[in-house]
This record gives sequence, structure tokens and C-alpha cells, in this order.
Amino acid sequence: MEYYLPTTLKLVNTYREFDGLPVKGENVTTAMTEIERTMDTIIVAFEKLLDDLFQDTAFDVSADISVLEAMFAREGYKESDF
Repeated sequence: MEYYLPTTLKLVNTYREFDGLPVKGENVTTAMTEIERTMDTIIVAFEKLLDDLFQDTAFDVSADISVLEAMFAREGYKESDF
């Protein structure tokens, strides 16, 4: 994450800068096209990074629910399954 976020911000800021230019030469146009193509990859990668970030929390939630339901069932507080 220490590399991905700063690099992504740099690309987005560069794109904004280039987009504001009154005249865009070949180098600027090529760079903008490359950034546009890369954004799809960046979006998918950040979605996966975010999902990975919450993986342990999601596992903990599932484990807590399983234990809670088992304790309710053992104590007779859980309704029978339909």
C-alpha cells in the first residue's frame, strides 16, 4: 500500500494536470491514454486490497456468530431450525 496509493495519486494528479492543458501534444495524449487504460487495473487491485484488509475481520465475525449461536443452542435460547 505504501507504493500503490502514492503512485496512483501521482497518476491521477498528472492526468488532471494534462487534462487542463489548452494544447495537448503527442506525449501528453499518449500519457493520458496510458493512465486511462491503467485505471481499470487500479480499481480492481484496490478492490482486492480492500477486501484483503477486511478478511481477518470478516473471519472473526463469522467465528463469533458461530460461537454465539452454539452457546444459545446449548442454553436452550435458540429457536429450532425451520
